[in-house]
Amino acid sequence: MQQSWNTMIRRMSRLIAFLAGIEATASTLARADVNVYRDSAEYVRLIVRACRRYNIAFALVKAVIKAESAFNPRALSSAGARGLMQLMPETAARHGVTDINSPRDNIRGRVRHLRYLRDHFRGNISLVLAAYDA
Repeated sequence: MQQSWNTMIRRMSRLIAFLAGIEATASTLARADVNVYRDSAEYVRLIVRACRRYNIAFALVKAVIKAESAFNPRALSSAGARGLMQLMPETAARHGVTDINSPRDNIRGRVRHLRYLRDHFRGNISLVLAAYDA
């Protein structure tokens, strides 16, 4: 148990460090032309739509996808998380996702979950990311 806890803490720390690097530019990125990775360009429309619907920063979602799956829609973790944003089946069911492998549904479900966590933790991004990763 202690080893898995330490692994989770290290993974969470890497994600927080990665996101801290983009936090200062998030508002600028939201207004600027979006430069995307070649392999993520097809998902930009889906990300933008979900971010607008749930009022979550595009840069945050893009960073989470990059960290969680490297934009691989078929990513599968040893714990059973699936897709671009590593959505767990239980979380998918909670947010009404019927096709966890669909990039559209996967992004929508996880962004909705980020919104839920942001509301629950009153905007504390460190707690949101820690809960998201747990």
